[in-house]
Amino acid sequence: AAECCRSIRTSLAFMSPEAPIRSMVVTSQRPREGKTTVAVSLALSIAISGKRVLLIDTDLRRPRIHQVFGLPLGQGTSTVLAGQAELAEVLQPGPTENLSLLSAGPIPPNPSELFHSSRFAALVAEAHTRFDVVIFDSPPLGAVTDAAILAHHVDGTLLVARSGITPTAALRASVRR
Repeated sequence: AAECCRSIRTSLAFMSPEAPIRSMVVTSQRPREGKTTVAVSLALSIAISGKRVLLIDTDLRRPRIHQVFGLPLGQGTSTVLAGQAELAEVLQPGPTENLSLLSAGPIPPNPSELFHSSRFAALVAEAHTRFDVVIFDSPPLGAVTDAAILAHHVDGTLLVARSGITPTAALRASVRR
């Protein structure tokens, strides 16, 4: 798994050498296809290579980043977007140097609307000034519109699929979205 993430990291670095991908959404067609695992592994791989990485949990419906790292849900993305905290106040250190984490925070009643806000654009801009790479772990494309909204704010989208599990037609629909 670690070698696969190093391969993805290398592919991303060579996709656009003149304009490197500095931010990306990691999503999938359906739940439980491994998007959080890929987002975490990729963030760790990039951080180990020496880049400053911020992993943001933007799955404000079923957040997982805090569970992966054994952190309290506490304050996070939703509190920043609601104007109740600043990014610097809610960042948490990752398990390796160069990796910072922003958990989801309390689950809001309106996640999609928060991503349309000027506060979200400001969060993305601030993250770009403080970090070399920003990775957004998002909800699945087939379930809600959040990942499609997030994709407009980043340099690229990484679509995770489970071999032999994700239906090809559903995967094609996600790529079109």
